[in-house]
Order: sequence, then structure tokens, then C-alpha cells
Amino acid sequence: MPLTSTYSVTRRMKSDKVRPPRHATGSWPRTLVSFSTPRHARPPKAIDASRGRRHDLPVGRWRGLLWSGLTCFAFVIVSNPSSWLPSMTTTLGWLILAVAVVALVDMRRLRLPLVPWPLAGFLLFCAASSLWSQNPSMTWKAVSFYGIISAVACLVVSNGTTLALARGITWAGLLLAATTLWMQVPVWATEGLGAAFEGVHGNRNIVSYTFTLTLAGTLVYAIFAPFRLLTWLGVGLFTAIILTTGSSTGIIALAAILITAAWVVLHRRLGTYGRVRLHRATALSALTMGALVPIKFDDLLTWLGRNSTLSGRLPIWEATIEASSTALIGGHGFGTVWFYTWLQAPPNPVKDEIETISGSPRTHGHNSLVDLLPQVGLIGIVLALTAVAYAVWRTKGLKSRDSVAAAVLLPGLLVCSVTEPMLAIPSGWFVLSAVLVLATRRDGAHQVVQPLRGSGRDTILQTSPNRGAGRPSVKVG
Repeated sequence: MPLTSTYSVTRRMKSDKVRPPRHATGSWPRTLVSFSTPRHARPPKAIDASRGRRHDLPVGRWRGLLWSGLTCFAFVIVSNPSSWLPSMTTTLGWLILAVAVVALVDMRRLRLPLVPWPLAGFLLFCAASSLWSQNPSMTWKAVSFYGIISAVACLVVSNGTTLALARGITWAGLLLAATTLWMQVPVWATEGLGAAFEGVHGNRNIVSYTFTLTLAGTLVYAIFAPFRLLTWLGVGLFTAIILTTGSSTGIIALAAILITAAWVVLHRRLGTYGRVRLHRATALSALTMGALVPIKFDDLLTWLGRNSTLSGRLPIWEATIEASSTALIGGHGFGTVWFYTWLQAPPNPVKDEIETISGSPRTHGHNSLVDLLPQVGLIGIVLALTAVAYAVWRTKGLKSRDSVAAAVLLPGLLVCSVTEPMLAIPSGWFVLSAVLVLATRRDGAHQVVQPLRGSGRDTILQTSPNRGAGRPSVKVG
């Protein structure tokens, strides 16, 4: 080795030995302590999550507000308020411009979006369906449409924190609620309280599942930031709107979200033995409900004011399955069948056959899986179920804020998927993409949520997965 190289290496070794590594907090006394103590001998650092505002926004408060604002704007756009904003193709251009502005402002700390493999696999298969699609250009248009929404969701979650995401969804819900009530109150004044609740979305079912998603995001924010009045105002307001719409699916999804949020809070408060008992009680309750629902199904429909055909949805499902039998494996091409208000496919023989069998015109299949069947076939359905199962599996243990947020966001999305095509609806696709990023990213893998005995608060034990097993890392903020 040349003399200069030996000298530079020796000098670098001496410099590393003298200069202590910079700590994440930038605190010099703490850095000296960290430098003088071997890494394997340091105790894990407990951080009080109920007071940790620096932990809530570890990248800086202004960055948290910036990405929360982008999340709010994105969710308002993808919720498709047709009575307030123009077509989705136009508003997606506004969203791309907003993303470019935020990326330019935060250029120094901007991270590339983390794309989960289940999400990428599904979109790649949708793109591959253009090879056998009945309208290849429409398939590429649909892939680009949902790809942009996924990219925005991945970018927002990758650069912000869990609280920044939940806060942005809360802001979007409050904005949509204000505009919805502003448009609905005059209708109630002229037609009475029995008038249809359509709001800015033009349909009570759309209003119902939109505020179901915003309620879930607001509850995530309330779990980690419980002392904010605006948060609980949003919870009460969104709950009232869902109940006012009279949507049966929305009411069931509301109950599922509230029960899940309460379960998560209780799970985080209990110790190991208490969690075991909670899991047993949950399993027993699930088995009991599973046994009672088939027996009392007709009584449940009567209580909800619905008939045995689920408001005409069963004939649609049967007709769609029958019409999809000619291309059951791969479908007829992604985005080439249904006449969505946000992405309209041209007239096609598959949709004509579905309407002929069902006896009525339909714009979509009123179910996430049935909706995908004529487009991407059984392979696409398996990939979609894999993505959902992956998100559910990654939330096990509720060991991080990311897993807690995913656990609260998923129930409303899954319940609404029974009667609405949530995987094709832009807001549902946005939430699913965000949940998959929360379930995938490694940032939450070292933020272990544990109960803090005797204080009623939570502790986040941070251990870095990149520093070897069993070696806790002190990391604040």
C-alpha cells in the first residue's frame, strides 16, 4: 500500500477514535456518555409516547405540517367530491403539481417512496393484462390512474410519520364535512330532514364510506394524541354523518372501527397476561358472532331495513360471475369493463352481458372482489387478497405505531368492500396503499410499544434492526 494511503487510513482511524459519533439528538453531553459506554452495554431507552412530541414529528414540526397538508389535499382529491371539484383527470393534475411543490420545498430531506411488493405485484399484473385486454389503451390509462394514486400515498407515508398521515386524513375529513353540511343544510331547510343525504359527493353511499375512512384516520390520531379537542370533534362529527346517511354498510363499518379502536387501546394498556386474556375473549366473541350471524341474518337485515338481496346486489354479483366465465383466469383487461364516475370505460360487450343477465344498468359490481373478477380474473383477485392478507399479518402484536394505524384503518375498508368496490374507488385505493406502506416500512420495526407500569402511559422501546439482534440502540426523536 502506498505511504499516502497508509497515512490517510491511520489518520482516519485516529480521527474516529478521538471524534465521538454524533448522536441523533445533537446533545453533546449525551454524546459523550454514548461514546464512553460500549454499545452492547447500553440499556434500552424508554420514551414516553404520551409526551413525546419530538417523537411524534421526529423530522421537524414544519415538515410534519407540510406532509399532513399534502395528505389532506390528496385525500380530498381522491374522495372525488363531484359536486365541488371537476373530473378526476383534472384534479389529478392538481395533485401532481402539489406533490412537485412539496418535494421541491423538502428537497434536502426527501425520501424516495417505499413501494410494497404486494402493491407492485398487483399493479404489474394489471399492466400485463394489456396483452390480452379488450381495450389495451384503456388498460394503460387505468394503470396510470391508480399508479399515480399509489405513488402519492407511498410518498406521503415514506416521508411523514404515522401521526402526520392520520392528521392529514383528519383535516381532509373536517374540510369535507364542512362543505357537505354547507350544501346539505339548505336541502334540509326546503325538503325537510328526510331528504337524501348526498353532500358534495352526490350519493349517500359515497358519503358513508368516505367518512368511514376519515373516521378511522381520526381515531388513529386520537389514540396517539388524545388531548386535542379538534380530533374528538371530528370523531363525533364523522360518526353523526355516517349515521345520518342511513347506509347499512356504513353503520356496520362504524361499529367495526369503534370496536377495533377500543380493542387496540385496551391492548396497548394491558400487560402480557392481560393481553392473553384479551385475545381469548376476542376469539370467543368472534366464534359466537360467527355462529349467530347466519342464524339471525334475516333479523339483522330487517333491523337494518334491507331485504335478502342486499338492495339488489346479489343479482349483480351473480350476473358478473356468469359473464366473467369466458375469461375467468386473467379477465378481460384492467379498467375496461365498468363505467366508474372517476374512470369511465368505453362501451364493451362484457358490461352489456352483465346488464342483460341482471336486467338493469350498473356502473360497477358493488363488491371489491366481484368488481375485479371481469377485469383481472382469479389471478388478480388472488393478488389483491395477498395484499390485504399481508397488511393484516404485519399488524400482529401491534408493536409499533405503524401497525396500530394499519390495524385501525383496515376494518372500515374491509367492511365497506363487501358492498362497494373499495379497491377500485380512489379513496379506498389510497388508504390501502398507505396501509401497505405502514405495514412494510422498517421505521416502525424498532418502535416497540409497551405498557409503562403504574403510569397509565405507553413506552416506546427503540431497537434498531440494522445493528444486530439483541443490541438496543438509543435513539431519541
